[in-house]
Amino acid sequence: MNTLKFEKFKKLSEHFDIPPDGSKWNGQYINILKEGNTPDRQQAVFGTVTNSLKPTTCFASGLKSAYGIYVIGVELPYPAIYIGIAAGGSKSPEGILKRIRKHRVKLTASHVGSNNHTVGGVNHTSGWRYVAKQRAEYFQTINELDTCQDLWFGVGRAYDSCEVSLIDKLTLEVFESMLVCNHQDLYKKLTQSIWPNAVRVADCLTVRHRKLQHEAILANYKIQF
Repeated sequence: MNTLKFEKFKKLSEHFDIPPDGSKWNGQYINILKEGNTPDRQQAVFGTVTNSLKPTTCFASGLKSAYGIYVIGVELPYPAIYIGIAAGGSKSPEGILKRIRKHRVKLTASHVGSNNHTVGGVNHTSGWRYVAKQRAEYFQTINELDTCQDLWFGVGRAYDSCEVSLIDKLTLEVFESMLVCNHQDLYKKLTQSIWPNAVRVADCLTVRHRKLQHEAILANYKIQF
């Protein structure tokens, strides 16, 4: 039995310094050939993607070399959840810390390129562009800077029946699809793990994932919150 074990969900601001991006933005993006999309605005005051989240606890620093399933919960302007994979074993693996830094940049539509001709290592994909525009409009309406105080995050680590850590992409993709596809109400349980009093299931920001496996295969996979 392969088991994914989630730790208790945490407020992002309790483990990271999150510098706000106060530059003006018209809600538009620039497409850069071979790199992707980046917001049409000045470079964020924090500069690079690395500086977008600065660890303030040992737990946060340890995410640099951590692999598994990571979850980001967004409360504003409406509850939404992103489920991602940080797999190990490749030539240049990205740990969980590097992954969530990129998503923070996408959520606040921050431009981290040194100029308007580079994305700075972060391609702002369509799903994140959609929610980033809505989020920006929300904070403009209430005349406040987006300091990401509403963000939650959680880490799920996978183990086999002998408690050996599993960090390969194929195994993690099975767990990801179980959550995204709400297999046995797992996505609903995930929502309630972040927001116990939630009256509805949060929107899912994860668009691309592997097709859900056959029931016989899924019988060997379990997720614990």
